[in-house]
Formats: sequence, structure tokens, C-alpha cells
Amino acid sequence: MKYLLITGELAKDYVRAYADRSGIEYDLVAVPFPVAALLTPKFIVEHIKTLDLSGYDAIIVPGLLRGSSKYIEDSLGIPAFKGPKDAADLPIIMEQVRKGLKLSHDIPACELLEEEIRRDADREFREAVNRARAMVDRERCIDLRGLCIARELPIRIMAEIVDAPKLTKNEIKRITAHYIESGADIIDIGVVAGQDDSSKIGDIVRAVREVTNAPISIDSISPKEIEAAIEAGVDMIVSLERSNMEVLHDIVKDKVCVIIPYDYASGYFPSEPEERVRAMEENLRMARKYGINNVLADLIVHPIHAPSFIKSLISFYEFSRRNPDVQLFMGIGNVSELIDADSHGVNAQLVALASELEASIVLTTEASDKTYGSVWEVAQAVKMMYLSKERGVFPKDLGIDLLVLKEKRRKDFRYDAMGKVVKARGRKVQYDRTGFFRIWVDRDRGEICAMHFKWDDPRRPDVTICGEKASDIYLEIFHLGLVSGYSHAAYLGRELGKAELALKLRKSYVQDSELFRDLGY
Repeated sequence: MKYLLITGELAKDYVRAYADRSGIEYDLVAVPFPVAALLTPKFIVEHIKTLDLSGYDAIIVPGLLRGSSKYIEDSLGIPAFKGPKDAADLPIIMEQVRKGLKLSHDIPACELLEEEIRRDADREFREAVNRARAMVDRERCIDLRGLCIARELPIRIMAEIVDAPKLTKNEIKRITAHYIESGADIIDIGVVAGQDDSSKIGDIVRAVREVTNAPISIDSISPKEIEAAIEAGVDMIVSLERSNMEVLHDIVKDKVCVIIPYDYASGYFPSEPEERVRAMEENLRMARKYGINNVLADLIVHPIHAPSFIKSLISFYEFSRRNPDVQLFMGIGNVSELIDADSHGVNAQLVALASELEASIVLTTEASDKTYGSVWEVAQAVKMMYLSKERGVFPKDLGIDLLVLKEKRRKDFRYDAMGKVVKARGRKVQYDRTGFFRIWVDRDRGEICAMHFKWDDPRRPDVTICGEKASDIYLEIFHLGLVSGYSHAAYLGRELGKAELALKLRKSYVQDSELFRDLGY
């Protein structure tokens, strides 16, 4: 096929460089307008309608074209499609076109490709899960309220509601809904250490059950709280150790239980891997003696340096090597909570380790602002690692990723400076005679707000404009005539853009302060 590529004057060399790399047969036309993103279908048609177009199979226009390329196609009688937003994506786009990717009149090719790759990955993940489910026999599957727990299936995600007895019913319901929407398979009720909240457990379970029919677990060592949870209908008991097992064995034996290698009554908490594995095996023998058979083993993941994350991994590995028939449970939330690093990468690595250890369940939580979104991140990581294992490849280029603040390939588009080149000086924003704004992020409503004050009454605002997008707000501000100076308008655009980014990333927004510190590289 031969393509006619359309671009603006400033980008023609940039587009040609990447078109050459794409291996396609093409001609390039730079219409007499500097910026391709400002081109319109009508302008393109007017410029190229006099050309001999008979030798071309399709026209590719910039992905940022304003309007639909269908107008070009109808006007010229040649298929016309939107290419990528950035010409640097042309090689990969055209490779996918050769494999069958259908370009669009309205959607930039790069967005089409991303969506198709994501759909393919999701479809492949579902197909792999269905194949594995068909092969898992009932003996290897722990049934948890209809949810099959097995090594061959994707890691199941348990999301803990931290300090649930301290929360209101509405807070519990809101967190539960958020966890389920984020991809949690099991909702865990986290209790308050050192106090008896057994009287509240029933209400907490009922609040969770109003939101979801997913399995519910309780993470407690207190016999009274566990008894209350069982009476309320929980499906799973986390943290069954030697001393509470002796008290509870009759009422927990029909539940799925997570066994830990501890004995709280005697203060026995082994830390060395060999001792921890031995203690776990002893507690498992005790569980089986009592008829507790639906069990998973939690060798306990300690946070880094407290006392040793590595010893935890060794314990899991050694136990699994010696007891391949026992499924593993890993609580990874403490590690992500107790490290000051972006949780996306931390959670990806933790799930990768859990995947190599063939853990069946991981427990995570969102106990702080820095780990908000961890359940979704873990859910993404579970898909990544399952596909990676299924394909026998590294967990990259799968169509599923956790790249949020960084990108795989940097595309730095640049123009050659033309006309008079001026070095920007540090000029100050001029005060606007129409007044000034105070900008903030309303997280409860998911909006940005800009409150306007007049100079003659600087204590009392006359109007507040709120919206989800910076562009909606500043266009409304212009419509209301609340800006009269160019520098003030530019300032508002910058601050509202920062506020929108802060809203998306759940970062703090303080007017006139930077969102990110200098990384130093």
C-alpha cells in the first residue's frame, strides 16, 4: 500500500524521519500551516484536492486533527484516517496495521492501538483463567463462598478495612464499594489491636454484606471477635495460631482458615526461617488434628528491616518446597505502607514475588494517602504476572502495566526555532483589575474550585466556579468576564492545570506551590 501523509510545515522533517523507519511506501505533503494540530479537514481538502491522488491507497492525517477525517474521505474519494498524535509512534502503528489494525476517522491511531492491546491482554487473561479453572480439580480448590482458591489460578486479592470498629457504617460501605470496584476478591475486616470489639463485629459484617456478596474474612487473634464474626457469617478466619486454635477449633473447622506460625499465649514468635517453617508445620498438624482442613499458610511477611523482609521470603520458599500441597497466603500491605516510595512499583514487585512463590492470596490495604489505590495496583499486577507466567516472558510489553508517572518511551517533539528568539525573563504576573482567585481541590466532590474576589471587597467572594476539568473552569471564567489581563489568564491556566493533575494523582494542591520536587536528574 502507498500512503499520503499529511502534516504541517514545522513537523515535516520529524514526520519524515519516523515514516522512513516505519517501512511503508509513502509521500509526504506539508500543508502551508505551521502546526499540524490546528489543521482542519476542510483546510486539508482545499490544499490537496488539486494533486494527483490516484496512486494512493489511503491518506493519513495527524492524530490531533480537529474534526473527523471522514470529511476528507468523502470529499476526495480516498480512505482517510487519523494517524498517531505523535509521529514517533508511526513505526509501531504501521506494523500493527500490517497485522490487521483498523484505523479510525475519529480516534487517533495511538489510542486505538493502546485500547486494542489492552483488550487483547484482557481477553488473553480471561481465556488463560478459564483454561486453568477447567483443569483445577476439586481437591486442589479451596472453595470460599464460590470463589476457587488454587495455585493454578490468578492470585486472589484480599483488601483489608483497617480498624473497621472505629468506622461508621457509611464509611465501611464506602470503603467496601471502593475495594470491590478496584478489583478485590475478598473483603477483610481489620480489628483494632489490643481491644475487644466483638460487640461491633456483627454490624460491620452486615454493612459489608449490604454492598457485596464477595467472601468476607476477619483478621483477628481474639477468640471473642472471631466467635462474633462466625456468628455474623464470615467466610474466612485470618491469623489462626496455636493458642486461639485450642479455643476455637470446634467453630472454625468448617471455615477457610489462615494458619500462622505463632503462639500468642506463650509469646512465641519465631523469626529465623528454619524455626518459622517448623512452627508452621507444627501448627498445621494441630489444625488437622482438630479437623481444620481448608487452610492456607501465612509465614508472615515482615516489613523491610523489621526485622527482615528477606527472611520472610526464605521462610515462604522453604515451607512451600517442603509442603507443596499447602497453599500460601501473603500479607503484603505492611511492606507497601512502611516504605516511602510510590506504591505502584512497590506493589508490582511484591506481587511478582508472590507469583514466583505461587501464593494463592495476597492481602493489601489502603491505610494512608500514599497507598490509596493499592488494591487497584495489586489487581493490575496480578494480571501482569499471570500473563507473564502464562506466556513465559518478562512482565513487560503485555498490554497491562503500572506505568503511571513514568513512560516506556520518551517522545520529545521539538521544532527548530524560527523568527526572533527571545530568552524568557522572570517577569511577574500583573495584578488584574477585575480581582483575584483562590483555587483549591474539593476531593469529596472530585472537582476543582476557583473562588473570585473583587479588590473592593477582598474578604467576601462574589462567585465560585467548580468543575472536573481545568479547561471548563477557565473558559467559564473568561465567559463571566473575570479576567482582563493576559498574564493573569496565563497564570490561571497554569494553576488550574496543576489542580487538575493533583486531583487525578491524589496529590496535595497548594496554590502557587509546585506539585513535584526536582528529582535531580
